Amino acid sequence: MKKLIASLQLNTTRGRVIILCGTFVAVFVFFAAVIYVQNKKTLAATHQTADLKFPMAMAASNMLVGVEASGNAQLSFILSKEKKYQLEREKIWSSLVEPNATKMQQLSSQMDKETKASIKSILTWLDTYAKAQQEEKKLILANADLDPTDSTAQATLQANNDELKTIIPKIGQAYNMLQGQLQTLQSQQQTTLSVDLQSIRNNMESTNQVIIFLTIFIVVAALFTGYLAIGKAQQSIDMTTEMIAELASGKLHTAQTKVSGEMTAIVNAGNQLKENLRKAVEFASAIGEGNFRLEFQPSSEHDVLGQALVAMRNKLENVAEEDRKRNWTIEGLAKFAEILRSHTDVTELANAIIQNLAKYIHANQGGLFIVEEDAAGTLYLKLTACFAYERRKFLQKEIAIGEGLAGQVYLEKETIYLTSIPEDYINIRSGLGNANPKSLLVVPLKNNDKIEGVIELASFQKLEPYEIEFVEKLAETIASTLSSAKLAQHSQQLLAEFRQQAEQMRMQEEELRQNMEELLATQEEIERREQSQYDSIDDELSHNPYYYPGNENE
Repeated sequence: MKKLIASLQLNTTRGRVIILCGTFVAVFVFFAAVIYVQNKKTLAATHQTADLKFPMAMAASNMLVGVEASGNAQLSFILSKEKKYQLEREKIWSSLVEPNATKMQQLSSQMDKETKASIKSILTWLDTYAKAQQEEKKLILANADLDPTDSTAQATLQANNDELKTIIPKIGQAYNMLQGQLQTLQSQQQTTLSVDLQSIRNNMESTNQVIIFLTIFIVVAALFTGYLAIGKAQQSIDMTTEMIAELASGKLHTAQTKVSGEMTAIVNAGNQLKENLRKAVEFASAIGEGNFRLEFQPSSEHDVLGQALVAMRNKLENVAEEDRKRNWTIEGLAKFAEILRSHTDVTELANAIIQNLAKYIHANQGGLFIVEEDAAGTLYLKLTACFAYERRKFLQKEIAIGEGLAGQVYLEKETIYLTSIPEDYINIRSGLGNANPKSLLVVPLKNNDKIEGVIELASFQKLEPYEIEFVEKLAETIASTLSSAKLAQHSQQLLAEFRQQAEQMRMQEEELRQNMEELLATQEEIERREQSQYDSIDDELSHNPYYYPGNENE
């Protein structure tokens, strides 16, 4: 009750509007009632005219036309004795006279006593007129069938003609009475219609005047109400308008607007909107700077802007995270591509790979197994490089094909990733003690469906899917590089063996050459000695007196 009394105070815009609206409603209801009464009278008169008097006038007029037309057709039949006129008369009677007579009889129940009596008299004369015409038609048709030369027929003709002389006056009297009474009824109904139409016109003019007056009153009342309602509230409206203009122009760091009165709720809502927009701007700026961790709470479940900003933050954060993962993968592949290019020795390459890979994915321990073949041609996995806690380890370990996870990965040629590791499978030792890892990743080094080795990584942290995918991509490159390195190392080994064999052959050839030179020197010395001996013998013989040429054989 107190709230109702407070709302009716004239010193508030709400009170003035409520009182003036109440007065306006009362006046409106009064004039609406007046208009309703006027319209009801008009509607009743219209109904009386449209449903009763106008149809009665039309029925009387149509019946008058039908009676006159049927009389003319009957007269033509009498004069010409042609049946077509009789058929025309019957058609006119059935289409114009009888339907309108029926309609007049139906409408007479709603007429006054005088009109009812008039209609009853008309229908009585109509019946008399119809019966007389039928008798006249029978007598005429009977005369047409008699032979005027027959004495018996002449008597009948005379009797029929005498009867016709008595019927024709009845027909004339009935026709005249029908014509007169129908004309009188038609005239009365037309006069009544004119009066009713004038009454309807007067009622409509009165209604229009009331509507014009009510319209003028509404306009004046609306202007007066607007003047009273807006007069003292103009300052609050101006301040509210200024606040909204600041919001529209993007000024969000101005002081909050304070007003009293009915505009308080609107201004408070505007101040709250300004604060919400300011927070939204700060949140959007933080997102633009790449800070996706800033907390932001939409003002309500209907805060479309806040919900959109949060959704945008989440999407941008996901995009940034995907970019970070993609860049991390690209940088890692580029880094290891350089490592793979800078090493040719298989052992040094394996150590560089496992050391950098364990650091890159923050693994605590790792090992690289390379497929080797023993003297019997049996394949096995050899631990070529091992790394734990950022230190290179020198361990000797060989795994048979199919043995352990590494051997299983070799056979299945598929990656194995475990997060539940048996207690006795692997143990990571550090300065803080011994502990089992939380995750274990074993990846085959596959090159064109051929396994070149296996990488095994253990970590205290679970590996992300993108990290596992990175290791699998890198494993293909490592496998190809290891294959090339092993081939190059084998080629170098073969080249070294070839060079060693060539050097041995060169030394053997040098030794053989020296032996040949010594042999040639010895042979020359022998030949030289033999020649010297020959020369000595010749010299001695030349000084012998018993020597003659040609007697050498003696």
